[in-house]
Amino acid sequence: MSDNNNTATLTPLVTIITPVFNGMATLNACIESVAAQRGVSFQHIVVNALSTDGTTARLEELQGQYPHLSTITETDKGIYDAMNKGINAATGEWLLFLGIDDTLASPDVLAKVFTQQPATHTASLW
Repeated sequence: MSDNNNTATLTPLVTIITPVFNGMATLNACIESVAAQRGVSFQHIVVNALSTDGTTARLEELQGQYPHLSTITETDKGIYDAMNKGINAATGEWLLFLGIDDTLASPDVLAKVFTQQPATHTASLW
């Protein structure tokens, strides 16, 4: 049995929000680093600003592979508008913003950060 708790039936502990416009060059690495997470339930929302470089089609393919992944594909007014759209769709207790050109450092980084925090404190990640 896997210790991966990121099934669609659980309320996620963490919602990862990734805004993107034409991020095909780094999309796979970002998505796969999130998909590799273990030990914590999560959802990953990618807010796509109508990319024209193949990002939209690739996101559609990846959604079929990863049940924790959802996308919002529509025009936006910039990165902060995209982040707000992700926040509005989020269901997790915690939010994490991850750039499309970023990756999570290891498969247990979310579990280390979010399961070891006291419930009464807030955490900021830079």
